[in-house]
Amino acid sequence: MRTLLFCILTAGLTWPALAADGFTSLFNGRDLTGWDGKPGWWRVEDGTITAESTAEKPCTKHNYLIWRGGEPADFELRFEYRITGGNSGVQIRSREVPDWDMRGYQADIEDGAQWTGALFEHERGGIALRGEKAVIAADGTRQVTRFADAAALQKSFHSNDWNDYRVVARGPEIQLFINGVKTAHAVDRQSGKAAARGFIGLQMHPGPPMKVQFRNLRLKEFAPAAAATPAEKLTVPPGFKVELLSSPAPDSEGSWVSLCVDAKGRFFASGQYDEGLFRITPPPAGADAGLTRIEKVPVALSSAQGLCWAFDSLYALVTKNAKTPSGLYRVRDTDGDDVLDKVELLRALEGGGDHGWHALLPGPDGRSLYAVAGNNTTSPTLAASRVPPHWSEDHLLPRLPDAGGHMVGVLAPGGVIYRVSPDGRDWEMMAHGFRNTYDAAFNAAGELFTYDADMEWDLGTPWYRPTRICHVTSGAEFGWRNGAGKWPVHTPDSLPAALDIGPGSPTGVTFGHGAKFPARYRDALFAADWTFGRIYAVHLRPDGASFRGESEVFVSGVPLPVVDVVVHPADGALYFITGGWRIPTGLYRVTWTGSKEDEVSPGAPCGTDPHALRRQLESFHGRRDPAAVEIAWPHLGSEDRFLNFAARVALEWQDPATWRERALTERRRPPRWPR
Repeated sequence: MRTLLFCILTAGLTWPALAADGFTSLFNGRDLTGWDGKPGWWRVEDGTITAESTAEKPCTKHNYLIWRGGEPADFELRFEYRITGGNSGVQIRSREVPDWDMRGYQADIEDGAQWTGALFEHERGGIALRGEKAVIAADGTRQVTRFADAAALQKSFHSNDWNDYRVVARGPEIQLFINGVKTAHAVDRQSGKAAARGFIGLQMHPGPPMKVQFRNLRLKEFAPAAAATPAEKLTVPPGFKVELLSSPAPDSEGSWVSLCVDAKGRFFASGQYDEGLFRITPPPAGADAGLTRIEKVPVALSSAQGLCWAFDSLYALVTKNAKTPSGLYRVRDTDGDDVLDKVELLRALEGGGDHGWHALLPGPDGRSLYAVAGNNTTSPTLAASRVPPHWSEDHLLPRLPDAGGHMVGVLAPGGVIYRVSPDGRDWEMMAHGFRNTYDAAFNAAGELFTYDADMEWDLGTPWYRPTRICHVTSGAEFGWRNGAGKWPVHTPDSLPAALDIGPGSPTGVTFGHGAKFPARYRDALFAADWTFGRIYAVHLRPDGASFRGESEVFVSGVPLPVVDVVVHPADGALYFITGGWRIPTGLYRVTWTGSKEDEVSPGAPCGTDPHALRRQLESFHGRRDPAAVEIAWPHLGSEDRFLNFAARVALEWQDPATWRERALTERRRPPRWPR
């Protein structure tokens, strides 16, 4: 028994020691156990791993001391080094070649002014030089930005003395730090070149006499970096194909929350926090997904839950989640180099967070933008309104606010959709009474739709309202009020949904117009649910002056926290992104692979005659007109909720003196709607 115990204890002395901070020691300080190097070049001296060349014993060819403990993928490597003369380095994610040689990434070291702190590779040379951040696309295209002056960084190194070196590798991202200061940063996605894992090695460099020493080598391996759900785990209808084009590096590119397409067919996306803006060039259909190119936009703006390309500019609707204040911004290229370089705040806004300022979309008239706001926003000073400005709580019984304290005291108008001038000066309230609608979309006839949120904690109460598709007409009121005050669907002063869907977290929406899909889907409203990992295809049909809908699950997966969805106008594919709350982002593409006959079949009509009548009534919203009362009055008794509502709002905008007597002598019964 004693012999067995002794064997266990002494054997344990050769095992790497795992420290409380999760690091494993790679060197025991006494010998080269666990390492393999070219005989005659590597030794232990005063508790350090040492390599040395002299005039009498010159080094004429690279050789490496290779750690045999594995091939780490994602990790943090820490060590101290001291070098006198010449050049050296530490290989990471490298492959072994004959005669104790290696190829791959190198955290560079030298007794000189050029290479220390750079990320080098034998085949491609400098991946990221000192003070640089290099983003390398799948096709090898490089985007290089400078975050620090190389000479200034050099001053923080200790010549002929000990320096602390730290290497952090996660997914495609590698960062180097010396003496606590970042020296290089690379995001490498080059096909056939970027390495995801490999050996660690110490370099003996040929050349003049030199001596390099290493000590306190420690490694902490990370769990595999979280990534977007693979495309093969997603479900789509027969005939459709879904691809995962990219899963951006979470540390440097963040978790994306919005997506739009510019005039050249490239996407723009925004991180939720301080990650910034990104321009994405998708590969052609059928090409390798690895050719997706992601470029950081060199401007100080982030947290845009709404992005829109219009009027030769990128518009961003920011809800404050980090440094960028809430507001409407315009970002432009001012020098014609095809790179956005100027940020302009058009309108500062109040409100933020998950119920703050959301989507931004171009108006169908080509002269305006539409801004979508959640119920934790404050309305800016309005230049106009389609909504009569006398909304109220209309709550007779004592209020039951949310028991968890969520947004207690936040009252009407709730979530709002605004029409905004391109310069950001004029805001017009178009509709209100939403809870937390995230996005909106126009159909081919210019009718606006959104997907509003439920209050999940209300589930099971009489005032619970499910997530629902709303047809957003002029002056619309959808009855959100705080706590138990939400209006029942039959409330005369509000409008019903086109479709109730159920519990969920609504995010991005878009119509399939322009998609190379069968007509059934080209005319559908695609509506994303973040919580349950779905994109619904909502099929809308005219119903009186509005629409009714039915839905099917179009894309689903677990997890699949979809935040935005866009149809690309050139390739006709449906693109969507996952992300939010630091969850891994994925950029996906859905294409139709079925018969072309299905793809080109005619679509369904977008509107009917009652829609034209409703629009005539809506033309009186927000203004006074002598003809309004005579035209609107007959429709106050309409059984069509949307005609009735449009007529009532038209009347409310007129001088009461023009219809007061008529109202007091009216004998018609008001319409009754289903409860």
